[in-house]
Amino acid sequence: MNRRLLCIFCLLAIGFNASAQEREVEQNNAPYHIFFSPYFQVGLPQEVLRTNVDKIGYGGGGVLVFQINRLPVFAGVDLTFLNFDRESERYNDNTEWTSRTNLFMGHGVLRFQPFVDFPIYPYFDALFGVKHFYARTTIEFLDTDESDSSGNGSDTALSYGFAAGAQFAIFGNPAVTMDVRCSYLPGNNATYFARDPAANGPFDDPIEAFQRRTSPTPVLLLQLGVTLNLNDPYFDM
Repeated sequence: MNRRLLCIFCLLAIGFNASAQEREVEQNNAPYHIFFSPYFQVGLPQEVLRTNVDKIGYGGGGVLVFQINRLPVFAGVDLTFLNFDRESERYNDNTEWTSRTNLFMGHGVLRFQPFVDFPIYPYFDALFGVKHFYARTTIEFLDTDESDSSGNGSDTALSYGFAAGAQFAIFGNPAVTMDVRCSYLPGNNATYFARDPAANGPFDDPIEAFQRRTSPTPVLLLQLGVTLNLNDPYFDM
């Protein structure tokens, strides 16, 4: 009886070891994932920033992440741009001046994306980087179609937050998925341009429509794009 039990345990151990080795081989032969995700986004100021900047920002950006040791963990960068507001004036010298208030953000990304056997692939991101608020005025010379631009001021603040998203396998190519993502980035205090409610045009310079404000800078981002698995054999097909 003991010999039979010993034989059973030995067979189970051999089977388990073979299965583990098979999984290890499959994992080692699995493609190393590199995800590139360009996206369109809207930015919704939150809390006191929403009080000062009562505009929705529109823009775009992209995420590039690399898989770490074939684990469900990725690291990379997220670069994004938003335009919140603009003011234009046309003058008698046949020039048009346009001032825009913008936000550029750059973050390092640490992503956890579990491997699932399902056409929806959820993921979770931790982000750490900077927010760069700035304003620029562009002068268009309408007689010659030439233009010139200059900065009106900028400020940079520490930024951090998290994101959650999912990739949807809705295309015929498995290397391309639709990507839906939501990011929340609280961030530190920064000085930025917000529309001055007391300012009325016409203006000698359209930047006069704005005033500098300082506050925390929380932003909620809603992002829609596609994800390309650059290292997938189907990507070139």
